[in-house]
Amino acid sequence: MDSVLFSKEGQLARIVLNRPEKLNAISVEMRHAMMRMLDEAEGDSEVRACPYLGTARRFLQGGQTSQTCMA
Repeated sequence: MDSVLFSKEGQLARIVLNRPEKLNAISVEMRHAMMRMLDEAEGDSEVRACPYLGTARRFLQGGQTSQTCMA
């Protein structure tokens, strides 16, 4: 199962966090996938909006505490 989903429909691109078992806590891999997807949406001249959505009972729990993200 992909932890981040991406779709485009007309002027709308959607990034969907799809990790309900972890309340969509963002892992390092998810962060990289989201950045790639946002770049793709930004590069499409038809896209006017790109909301983030979540599949869990919460939109986003936060970062995954078992991983360390370094900027």
